[in-house]
Amino acid sequence: MNVIVNDKPTEVEHNTSIVTLLNQFNIVHPMTIVEINRTVIAKDEWHTHIVNDGDRIEIIQLMGGG
Repeated sequence: MNVIVNDKPTEVEHNTSIVTLLNQFNIVHPMTIVEINRTVIAKDEWHTHIVNDGDRIEIIQLMGGG
């Protein structure tokens, strides 16, 4: 299955959840936002939300500082 992650074509397995996708990219940052097709997906849905062929996914990692 083909998706676009942060503007880069990416191949993922069928039935890939957001958590699986983040693991594929080694993303474990606690301040992460995932947007699929311009809709922010709540963290409590990451285990059950399955990405679809052609989805445009943005993964944003927030950083604190001062």
